[in-house]
Amino acid sequence: MEIKTYTAAQLVAFTQSQQFSELKHLPVSKLRALSHLHNPRLDAETPIMYMAWVNGEVAGYRMVLCDTLYANGQAQPVCWYSCVWVNPEMRGMGIAKGLVNRCLQDWDGRIYGADAVPESRNLYLSTGLYKGELYLEGTRAYLRANFADIIIKKKPALSLLKPLLAIGDGILNLLVPSKANNLPKGVEVITFVDDKTEAFIQPYLDKLLFRRDKDDLNWITQYPWIRSGAPDQESKRYYFSSVAKHFEFVQWRLTNAEGKIVGYAMLSVRDGHLKTPYVFVEDAYVAVLAKAITNYMVSEKLEMLTTFHPGLAQYFKQHKRPFIFVKSIRREYFASNAVSQYVKMGAQPNVCDGDGDQAFT
Repeated sequence: MEIKTYTAAQLVAFTQSQQFSELKHLPVSKLRALSHLHNPRLDAETPIMYMAWVNGEVAGYRMVLCDTLYANGQAQPVCWYSCVWVNPEMRGMGIAKGLVNRCLQDWDGRIYGADAVPESRNLYLSTGLYKGELYLEGTRAYLRANFADIIIKKKPALSLLKPLLAIGDGILNLLVPSKANNLPKGVEVITFVDDKTEAFIQPYLDKLLFRRDKDDLNWITQYPWIRSGAPDQESKRYYFSSVAKHFEFVQWRLTNAEGKIVGYAMLSVRDGHLKTPYVFVEDAYVAVLAKAITNYMVSEKLEMLTTFHPGLAQYFKQHKRPFIFVKSIRREYFASNAVSQYVKMGAQPNVCDGDGDQAFT
């Protein structure tokens, strides 16, 4: 086994090569590689892709996302674990562990991660070099029932029951409003974060660990990892998110009666699922934003909302209509020992919904 490393520029060049086009298992999509190259926090000299090769074939890969941590008056480079994959036919060869060790070495042990699959999480924690038991509390609210697809996806053996489940979904959806009001007054659709908006969010950023600012937020929306459309030959050979039936970012700026900015929200919508990667809003206007989100979901016939913003999560727990089901959820994080002490969770976390690669998927 040979582990090859690639900087962002080298990775983009690799995606344009003949070798890449002939691979059976793609380690990255072209869209995702290009996004990494434009990351404002990119460390151009440090690898972001670790590929294990066996007999000229990709045996596994590990990708990371460059970021910057702000703590104790200092900024230091860190990375987030992103996608990891090992060829099922080559498991048991120590590929995953080899990739983890090489990544730890290159990044001096400064690594964060979220939503790892159980196998990966167990591997990290078993080394003694990472700490878990970190999680954000959030809320998931279902506006329209789609339990037929959800249940069958989790338990394919129940596929014969799908027609009956679909009937049940249809009955529940009769309770959903068919028309929505317009966005509340003072909620403006924007396409990028300008200087005025950044001036509003700056006091919020000062309290955060990763402080994604105007350049970061605009990078996320301008260089997405997922495109709307049908699967193609590339997406079928890449085992992570690259194509959706519908994917877009929606950005709002909230102002009060005097025209003062009181909120900013970046929302992502993927196949009927709305998320809130970045929300900065004055407490008095959380309800306004929540109502705008609800109206938008009804208007666009979206199915589900997921938010880890403390104010929004609490609001939707207390105001369940017109949602048919609302529940508490949590997202698990882990951090290497070198940087785990900086993470703050709980009622006032210093980590945002969209930190790491969460905003992109």
